[in-house]
Amino acid sequence: MNVSYDPDGDVLSIQLSAAVPVDSVEFAPGIYLELDEKGSLISLEIIDASKKYKDYNQLKFTHYPRTIPTKSRKKQESTA
Repeated sequence: MNVSYDPDGDVLSIQLSAAVPVDSVEFAPGIYLELDEKGSLISLEIIDASKKYKDYNQLKFTHYPRTIPTKSRKKQESTA
């Protein structure tokens, strides 16, 4: 994931994937979603970010650790 801000254009961009966008949808005024060929979200662009969000330059990331379930393996008993 890459988050960038262009002060000249006042554009905040959140890139979720390195995939090439094939479509762009205006989600709300000045907020664009870019989609890949499967229709999956790959990036989000916010035009006039400093006017829409006062704290646009104060990013806070929260990481929730992903727990991976483990399978218990039972030894197979061989019957003779």
